[in-house]
Amino acid sequence: MGKGGSASAKGVDQLNGSASWAARAIKPAEKLEAREDFIWDTTDEPHASRRKEIMKAHPEVKQLFGHEWRSKYLCTFLLIIPQIFLSVYTVDFSWPTYLFVAYVFGATITQALFLAIHELAHNLFFQSTQANRLFAMVANWPIGIPYCVPFRGYHLEHHKWQVTRTPYPNPNRNPNPNTSNPNPNPNPNPSNPDPNPDQGVDGIDTDIPSRAEVRVRVS
Repeated sequence: MGKGGSASAKGVDQLNGSASWAARAIKPAEKLEAREDFIWDTTDEPHASRRKEIMKAHPEVKQLFGHEWRSKYLCTFLLIIPQIFLSVYTVDFSWPTYLFVAYVFGATITQALFLAIHELAHNLFFQSTQANRLFAMVANWPIGIPYCVPFRGYHLEHHKWQVTRTPYPNPNRNPNPNTSNPNPNPNPNPSNPDPNPDQGVDGIDTDIPSRAEVRVRVS
C-alpha cells in the first residue's frame, strides 16, 4: 500500500474503533438455501473510513491525487484507434475469423473503453471537467452505443448516495427472508437518523441491480 509499508492491524483497530476490516468480511452461510430477496447490508459505507485509514498510515498517497496525463494518450493509441482500425480491417474476414477477432480483441477493447469512460466521469484524464466530458464522447464513439453523458450523472449520483444517511432501512426491504415482517426493527423515532448509512439507496442508486437483472445473471 504505497511506499510507507503496511498499516498494523492494531493501528487500524484504534482508528476505526473495535471494527477492523477482518470483521467486515462476509461469512459464508452455514446452510445454503434459496433466497427470495437480496442480502441487504446496512453497515456503514466503507469508503470514508477506508480513506482515513489509508491517509493515516500512508500520507504520501496525496502525491498521487489528481488526473493522470498519460491516460488520454494510452486510451487514444491503444483503444480508440485500434478499435476503429479493426472495424474496417475485418470487413472481409470469414465469419469464424471475424467472430474470433470481435470476441477476443473487440470485446476486450470495448471493456477497457468502459473503464476509461468511468475514469473520465471522475475527471481523471484532464484537469478541466469540460475536457473530460468531451473526451468521454470520443472514447464512447467506438463502442457504438452513446451512453457516456447519462452514465456520468448516474455514476456520480451512485457515489453521492453511498454516503447519505437514510431514515431507516426501506420498509419494503426484507433483510430476513425467513420472516414475514419486512422491517423487523422499525424506527420508533423517525426523526432520528439511522446510525448506519446505507451503501446504496434502492430506487435511486442505479448500481443496485433490479430483481430481473439478478435472475438473469447470478454471480
